[in-house]
Amino acid sequence: MKSAQKQASRRNMTRRRFIATAGSGAAAFFIVPRAVLGGPGYVAPSDKLNIACVGVGGKGRSDIAAVSTENIIALCDVDDRQMTATLAAAMKRDPAYGRRLKQTKKYRDFREMLQENSDSIDAVT
Repeated sequence: MKSAQKQASRRNMTRRRFIATAGSGAAAFFIVPRAVLGGPGYVAPSDKLNIACVGVGGKGRSDIAAVSTENIIALCDVDDRQMTATLAAAMKRDPAYGRRLKQTKKYRDFREMLQENSDSIDAVT
C-alpha cells in the first residue's frame, strides 16, 4: 500500500508544480534582507560613500568626525600642522579610526586630489 501512495504522489508532481516550487525557493533567497545575511549592524562596502575632505582643521575636523562611518579616501589641507593635529585627535578619539585615517591619501592641493580621485569620490566636505 505504501508503494501505491508513493507512486500516486509522484504522479501528482507536475512539471508546472515543480517549477513553481523551485522558483519560490529561489526567490526567497533574494527577498531575505541583507542584515540577515551579514549580521546585525553590517553595512556592505557598496553602501558606504567615498568621501574626500578639503580643509581638515576646525570645521573640517568636525566634518570628518561627522562622516567617520563612511569611507574617507582623501584628506587635503595646505597646513601640515592642521593635518597632524587632526590625525592625532582622531587617534585619541578612536585608535582604529585614527589608523584608518593615517592610511588615507593626503594632499596639499585640492585640484590634484580631485584630479587623481575623480572617478571614486562620491562627496567632498
